[in-house]
Amino acid sequence: FRGSASIIPGPFAVEGMPAGQYVVRSVIVPGIPSVIRVNVPFTITDRDIEDLKIVPQQELQMQGSFRTANSSSPLPAGLSVQFAFPSPGGQSDSIPAADTGEFWLNALPGDYSVMPVVPAGYAVTELRYGGVNYLNSLIPMKGGSLDSSLTILLSEQPGAVAGTIVDGEQKPVAARIALAPDPLPLGFD
Repeated sequence: FRGSASIIPGPFAVEGMPAGQYVVRSVIVPGIPSVIRVNVPFTITDRDIEDLKIVPQQELQMQGSFRTANSSSPLPAGLSVQFAFPSPGGQSDSIPAADTGEFWLNALPGDYSVMPVVPAGYAVTELRYGGVNYLNSLIPMKGGSLDSSLTILLSEQPGAVAGTIVDGEQKPVAARIALAPDPLPLGFD
């Protein structure tokens, strides 16, 4: 759905929109720096939305890299990351890493989910940003850290869990299983 356009700052109005979920996104306009982005989700229900404020922010560009726990081990092929803002529709496509393990993420400041995609036989042991391990947690990417790079540490020693889900009569039940750390980290992803 495309509505009216306005050069920010400035008022805007879009009429005749049916109920549903929407996102206000900026577009690159000649003369406005391309590093300014806006991405504001909102929902229209049974009443109009007034005074929606859109605040452009400086986009962050973060370098990331995969490393192995044993520095003498080579990186496996086919590494990538899924990068998502924790709101509906915010997930990226797979972002492939270079053969050196490096990749780049572009986003506005905020809390993000970063899911490494690694081949069988490898496990992620750390997901480090700004000197802190955010494994299984949302990462508060603000850009103010002295080290704003993201390091994903891999191990060739993955664990395994096997079992069966059964009902009250001990019959197998088809289900999806999610394993989560206990206790859950603050901002669990």
